Amino acid sequence: LLKNSGSSKKNKKVCRFFLQYDIKVLYNNYVSQFIQLQAGDRVKEKTMGRAKRTRKAKKSKNFLLYFLLVIVTLYVLYMIVDQQIKISNAKAELAQVDEIIFTQKQKNSELKKVSDAVKNNDEKAFAGYVERIAREELDYVKNGEIVFINIAGD
Repeated sequence: LLKNSGSSKKNKKVCRFFLQYDIKVLYNNYVSQFIQLQAGDRVKEKTMGRAKRTRKAKKSKNFLLYFLLVIVTLYVLYMIVDQQIKISNAKAELAQVDEIIFTQKQKNSELKKVSDAVKNNDEKAFAGYVERIAREELDYVKNGEIVFINIAGD
């Protein structure tokens, strides 16, 4: 490109300009490297201090992260155990309610039989029901019966 331009003086000026520019750039690089070498110990100390600080900061962040992870895990485990306890208590209560329902259904069927006996004027069935209630719930006995009381509690 420079050969085709035709004037050698112009070429020389352009070459000098680029040569001077390259020399300035090289000089500036050399000076900056020299300054860095002189202050190298200080630069190394600063970078090492930064590296140590960043490592410490990372370690503290990691510790905090692990600590929070452990806390969350323990909380989740606590919630699971608490829910299982509540479920078992609800199942026990449900079993008690089922038992109460079963006994009430038996009583209802018995009362229905008595009601049917009264409607049909079946005095024998009604008298049997009254006698059973008197014996079981009111602790009545017939004349001449001998009552045995279990003092052992069994």
